[in-house]
Amino acid sequence: MSDYNGVQPGIGSGERFSLKIRAWKQPEWADGPLVNADIVDPQTGEIEKKIKSRGLFDTFLSEYANFLLKRRKYRICIECSAAQVASVPEHWARRFRINGMVGFINKLSYNVSAAEGLNNLEVEFFVL
Repeated sequence: MSDYNGVQPGIGSGERFSLKIRAWKQPEWADGPLVNADIVDPQTGEIEKKIKSRGLFDTFLSEYANFLLKRRKYRICIECSAAQVASVPEHWARRFRINGMVGFINKLSYNVSAAEGLNNLEVEFFVL
């Protein structure tokens, strides 16, 4: 017998999650959600048993949503070779460190001419 409320043991010993986006719903008339809170180890602060935060969003998308909500956009002008610019799309998912800031490259803007080569390279950069 499985338990969908997160209170009883259920089947299996692995981590459980709900197939709903959020595993709880707060009624309009209530001050807080009507579900038991997660069981947290008071010494380490880590969640021992997920009850409230076992939904798909909390389990798989919370870090991504945090990045989308708190990211800052920077534009940086840099000098580099054409080979370095050409290799950037191979590493879109990789974090870069530029001017002491760690983040992800969103867009590259540059001019190319036969006389001057690659110039006016501007990097749009998202930092958390």
